[in-house]
Amino acid sequence: MIPTTFITTPLRRIITTRSTLIAIILGPFLIFLLAAFAFENPELQQIPITTSIEEEGSFSRSFVATLESKNFRIRPSTDQNTCIESVQSGDTRACVRIDSSQHVTLFVDPTNTNIIAQIHNAFGDATDDYTTRAGLNYTTQLLEKLKDARAHVDASRPIITTFATQQEHVNRQLDEITGNLQTLTVDLDESLPSEVTKNLNQTNVLAMYRSVQDLRNSIDAQFRETTENVSRQLDQSAISEIDKQRIKQILADSKEGLRTTGDQFRISSELTQHDLEAFKTSTDSLVRNIQEANAQLERLDTLKAEARSNIRTLQTEMNTNLLQLILMQNALNRISSITDDTLAANPTGALGVYQPVPTRIEAVIHTKSPRLHSTYPALLALIILLAGSTLACTMALLESQSPATARNRMIPASKLSRYVGIFCATMIILIAQTSIILVLAALFVGIPSITALMGGIISILLIAALATIVGFAIAAATTSETAGILTCIVVTMSLFLISDSFVPIEALPTGLASATHYNPYFAATQMLKHTLLLGAPLSTEWASMLTLTGYCIILIGFSSRKTI
Repeated sequence: MIPTTFITTPLRRIITTRSTLIAIILGPFLIFLLAAFAFENPELQQIPITTSIEEEGSFSRSFVATLESKNFRIRPSTDQNTCIESVQSGDTRACVRIDSSQHVTLFVDPTNTNIIAQIHNAFGDATDDYTTRAGLNYTTQLLEKLKDARAHVDASRPIITTFATQQEHVNRQLDEITGNLQTLTVDLDESLPSEVTKNLNQTNVLAMYRSVQDLRNSIDAQFRETTENVSRQLDQSAISEIDKQRIKQILADSKEGLRTTGDQFRISSELTQHDLEAFKTSTDSLVRNIQEANAQLERLDTLKAEARSNIRTLQTEMNTNLLQLILMQNALNRISSITDDTLAANPTGALGVYQPVPTRIEAVIHTKSPRLHSTYPALLALIILLAGSTLACTMALLESQSPATARNRMIPASKLSRYVGIFCATMIILIAQTSIILVLAALFVGIPSITALMGGIISILLIAALATIVGFAIAAATTSETAGILTCIVVTMSLFLISDSFVPIEALPTGLASATHYNPYFAATQMLKHTLLLGAPLSTEWASMLTLTGYCIILIGFSSRKTI
C-alpha cells in the first residue's frame, strides 16, 4: 500500500508554492482562452488565395466573385508555377487553377485541413451556383426555346408559302397595270396627232376671213378706178358718139354685173362669215379640248412615270422580303433539325444536357524536397523550443536551489559564469538532438541542398539560443522546478497555438492575428520552412532573424535583473 505521505507531500508543496499554483491554474485557462478565441468566428477571415486563370470567361468571373464574397483575398497569378510557389512559400493558402476547358484544380497545403475544408465548401457553393442555377436553367431554357422554335417553324411554313404565292400574284398584277398604261398612252398619241393642233386653231381661221374681205375691197376699188379712166379717155378721144354710147353701155352692164356679183359675193361672204363664226366657235372648243387632252396626257405621263418607279421599288422590296423569308425558313429548318437531334439524344430533358464542372483538389508537394512534409519545420521548432526552455529552466532552478550552491560561493566564479555554463550545456544537448533529427531527415527523407542544410543549421542554432534564454527568463520568474516546467509548457503551447501551425491566422481575431507575425515561434517556423524546405538563402530571412535576436536581447535583460 502506498503511503499517503508520498501523495500529500508533493500536493502540499504545490499548493503552498504560489508560482506553481498560478502555473497550474493559469496555464490551462490561458490555453483554453486561446483556443476559444481562435474558433470564435464561424468563418475564416480574408484567406489569401492565388488564382491562375488561363482564359477569362463568365465562369471564371463568377467563380472569383463567389470566392471574394466569402472572405477570400484573391491574388491573380500569371502562370501555374508561380501560383503553386505562392502556396509553397506560405504567402497564400491555396492556388486555384482554371484552364480553358473550365476545369478547376485546387492546390493546397495538406496540413491545413480546416483551410481545405473552408475552401472546398466555398468551391462547392461556387460550382453549385454556376452549374445548377446557371447551367441547368440555361439548358432548360434552351430546350424550351428549341421547342417553341420548332412550333413556330411548323406554324410559319404555310404563312411563308401563302406570302410567296401572293407576292407572285401581285407581281403579275403590277405587270398588267404597266402594260395598260403603255397601251393607253399609245392610243391617245394616235387619236390626237400634232397636225390637228397646228392647222385647226383660231389664228388660221381669222387670217382666212381677213383675206376674203381684203380681196373684195380690192376688186371694188380697181373696178371704180377702171371705169373712171375709161370715161375720161372716151371724152378725150375722137370716137363717135354712137361708139361712146355703146362703150358706156357695156361699162354700165359690166358695172351692173359686177354689182350683182359683189352683192352675191357680199351675201356669200356674209354666209361665209356666219359659217366662219360658227366654225370659229367649234374650233375654239376643239382647241380647248385638245389643250386639255394635252394637259391630261402630260399628267398621265407623270403618273405613269411615278407608277413605274413605285412598281420597281415595290418589286425590289418584295424580292428582298422573299429572299429574307427563304433564309428564315432555312434557319428555322436548321433549328428544327437541331431540336429533333437534341431531343432524340437527350430524352430525359435538361438533365441529359447538363454537364458538371470538373473539380480536383491536389496537395502541393514541395518540389525541392518532395518527401519532406510541410509540418516538419513546425515540429522541429516546437521540439527545440519546448526541450530547450524546459531544460534550461530546470537546470537554472536546480543550480540555484542545489546544496552545491553554497560551496560554489567559495570558489572564484561569478553567477554569470554558471549561467553561461548552463547555456552551453543546454545548447550542446539541443544541438545533439537536432543533429540526430537532421541526419535521419537527410538519410531517409532528403535535404534540398547543402546551402539549405547550412541555412537550417544556423536557424536551429538561433532558435536553440532563444529557447535557452526563454528557459532562463522562466526560471527567474518562478521559484520551483514544478512551476518552471509547467510555465515552460504553458508558454510553449501558447506560442504554438498562435503560430499558424495549429490554428490558421485567418481563424484568429483581428488583433491576435496581427500579433501572430511578432510571435518568435512563428518567425522560427517560417525561417526553417524557407531554408530547409524551399532552399532559400539565409539572407532573405533577415526579418525573422531580427525578430528572434530582439527577443533574445529582451529576455537576457529580464533574466539578468532577476538572477545576476
